[in-house]
Amino acid sequence: AAKNIDLIESSPLLFMKNGMIKSTKEFLDVLCRDYLHGIGNLQKHLSQIGIFVSHEQTHIDEIDFHVSNLAIDLRDGVRLGKLAELLDKSVSVSEKMRLPAGSRLQKVHNVKVSLAALRRLKIPYIDQIHPNYIVDSHRPQVLKMLWHIMYSFQLPNLVGIERLKNEIYAIQRTRKFASKIIKFS
Repeated sequence: AAKNIDLIESSPLLFMKNGMIKSTKEFLDVLCRDYLHGIGNLQKHLSQIGIFVSHEQTHIDEIDFHVSNLAIDLRDGVRLGKLAELLDKSVSVSEKMRLPAGSRLQKVHNVKVSLAALRRLKIPYIDQIHPNYIVDSHRPQVLKMLWHIMYSFQLPNLVGIERLKNEIYAIQRTRKFASKIIKFS
């Protein structure tokens, strides 16, 4: 229940990534079959006393969303889709993903879905990024895409408009002063 309502902040996995069991129902079935002979359907008995087991660990739950290598980590489109979900809370990209993305066709599909979600956020020049660039780890295109995402969402937060205007004004004064020194020299 704590896992289903996201009560635990770090959200640990309940089942091993390479394990055969991926849901609480399967776990109870194996427990009854192998260790609790004669009890029957434990899930039914638990539901009679108001305890319902319903957690299922999906492929998206098992993905580590940390990015350590841009060339490799963005190729399957899953992390890019998660970024779109974080930027726009109303969109659900992960439901449209094909997971696990083993083939190139599945990766291209996932990147298309992610780029479509980013287009809805009105990120400039995102429509010029072709999904094949991301899947093929085309570094200039990946960096261009990331720069435009950062520019659209973070640059106004990083640099205040007034501070930027003051900096431009200071640079212009310095250039005028430098040009006067050069004339008199």
